[in-house]
Amino acid sequence: MIRTRRLELRAGTPDELGASIGPSDALAAALGCGVPTDWPPLHWEAGPVDWMLGKIREQPGEVFWRAWFVLWRPGADAAAGAVGAGPETRVPTLVGTIGFKGPPGAPGSDTDGVVEIGYSVVDSFHRRGIASEGVAAMLEWAGADPRVRTFRAHTLAGDPASAGVLLKSAFRLVATIDDPDDGRIDRYERSVGTANSPP
Repeated sequence: MIRTRRLELRAGTPDELGASIGPSDALAAALGCGVPTDWPPLHWEAGPVDWMLGKIREQPGEVFWRAWFVLWRPGADAAAGAVGAGPETRVPTLVGTIGFKGPPGAPGSDTDGVVEIGYSVVDSFHRRGIASEGVAAMLEWAGADPRVRTFRAHTLAGDPASAGVLLKSAFRLVATIDDPDDGRIDRYERSVGTANSPP
């Protein structure tokens, strides 16, 4: 588990990942948390989750390089200085997912030393800086692995919200490419050791 000022990041087990695309009560029981009514977040669907579960079965020792759950900790509204945020719960609330497509690329490959990060937050918790806080924590964690030299991320072309998260985390736009499934997407990269942009 990784703890930040307001969040808990938990690497998803196969059982938890499977529950994440089923009834919310099963997911709440698996994670011991509250699940908002607008779960799941954008792009968290059966197809990608099944793909990830297959990769975990192939590489069980690399589970930490897959999906993590993002939980809003009890008291986080107070920590954030929020006004009129509503009553706090005594259990964390599941607000999104974050993680990597896999471990760093192998030496000599086209993705040597590269890890690709992705993230998504439910609509009801947008505009609270959750994605930025989670990305910063994950980059710090992954950057401690000597295999990692470059972070990569993709967003839909012209997505200002997702691009803002990456730019705040010192990524830079390096290319716009045509993806056969998603259309035009922007590729961002950042070297390990690059400082985040000031808030």
